[in-house]
Amino acid sequence: MRKQDHLVQLIGTLSAAEKRNFKQFSNTQPGDKRYMALYEALQNQPHYDATALMKKLNLNSKELRNDKYYLSQNLLKSLRNFEQPAVNIPVNRLVEISRNEITILLGRGLHGYALEMAEKAHTLAMDYEMFDMAANLMAVKYICLLNTEQFDKLNDAFFDERERLANITAEYRALHRIGFMISQAERKRNMTAALEKRIKETVMQQKPEKLQSLVAQEAWFDIMINYYSIKKKSAEVLEVARLQWRIFDKHASIRKVAPFIWVKSYTYLIQMEAEVGKAQKAYEVMHQLEKILFDSSKTVLSPGTTRWVKEHLHFLHILTLFKLRRYNEVIKEAESDAAPVLNRPVYEQFIVLFYYSLALLHAKEPAKAIIKLNELLQLNAVEREDLQPYIRPAIILCQLLLGNFQVVPYLIKSSKAWMKREKKTFAELDLFFSIAYSIAKAPAFQKTQRWASLQKAIDANKLPGLSKELHLPIMPQGL
Repeated sequence: MRKQDHLVQLIGTLSAAEKRNFKQFSNTQPGDKRYMALYEALQNQPHYDATALMKKLNLNSKELRNDKYYLSQNLLKSLRNFEQPAVNIPVNRLVEISRNEITILLGRGLHGYALEMAEKAHTLAMDYEMFDMAANLMAVKYICLLNTEQFDKLNDAFFDERERLANITAEYRALHRIGFMISQAERKRNMTAALEKRIKETVMQQKPEKLQSLVAQEAWFDIMINYYSIKKKSAEVLEVARLQWRIFDKHASIRKVAPFIWVKSYTYLIQMEAEVGKAQKAYEVMHQLEKILFDSSKTVLSPGTTRWVKEHLHFLHILTLFKLRRYNEVIKEAESDAAPVLNRPVYEQFIVLFYYSLALLHAKEPAKAIIKLNELLQLNAVEREDLQPYIRPAIILCQLLLGNFQVVPYLIKSSKAWMKREKKTFAELDLFFSIAYSIAKAPAFQKTQRWASLQKAIDANKLPGLSKELHLPIMPQGL
């Protein structure tokens, strides 16, 4: 997305309640509120068009830049207030406020008061796994104890705690480094020798529940899920996802300390169960998660994070319903609330479009399916290179079903050129292209026979990838 469109994207994510809150927040601010005119002008806009906005709002370029800045700042302030629970300030913000106040006290030489606050803030930071802040507060405590001459408290227990905290931080950072490498490898679907060596490090070889923090455990699971995904070991991926869910769902403090990690373990499990063909199980877990999120008596996540997860569920619904072959429901889900997809990661956009297109194909709407499949080609989502080769065969099937036989040879030729360019070879795709070509070129009285040859290839398991991903057979009505 263009940098100029960031503000438009932010406004597009606002819920009705957040919009009301922003207007109320703006009314409490002093001074001219000219930026509100820009806010109204950007409602429901696909892009930020400076030229059109200057003309519409009668502003010069400098005035528009200023209004854009003030609108962005006030929107973010409003959302920060809205994200906070009605009574309690979020813990991370509370610790940050305490740290700022401690700095003021230190500057005035009030070391005793600063020590009292630092001890409370440190306990809170450790309880909520804010380890970098906790380490900073330990350094503050050291300074305060020196200046108040409480040397007896600078004992072995004090330095053991600093060492323990350093070990926790080092463990997480080691995992974070490997996590970054695995993310890069996951995009390319390719393991490197350096990464294979990292996976064998001690921090990765121990059981995840033995790691010293929740964030470290989360990193370990993310790494192993991506590692086995790259290796195309679906059974191992599912096993890790199930282990993650079992550990996090029973964790004593996770719902308090890191509820998002807990909820994310559900989303991982749903996706992996669906991906390996356990769609009914995925559907059941999804309903468990929805019950957690939509239960108004329990506040699990902040409003913004809850919205993020609900939008993610839109993607999981489509994935799971397609795997269950409930194509009409896939179409209904895709068409009911498509707007959030535009703000989702490209990976999710790809999956939604891919399965929506195929659902249209199965629902005997090949003309609509072609439109969506062509949009998919423009998306250029490298995240799912494993599914990319099946887009073009799906388009060819659509054209065959529409009776546009004259374009099929050209589509086959361009598909083969793409495969050659991308250095992809699939024997089953060559067989599919051969059969599709024969259907397209056959005289009318032989079309049924040629379609039957496709069915025979499917029955003989000669097109396993196509059968699995496209849910073949897809045949003309009345064949």
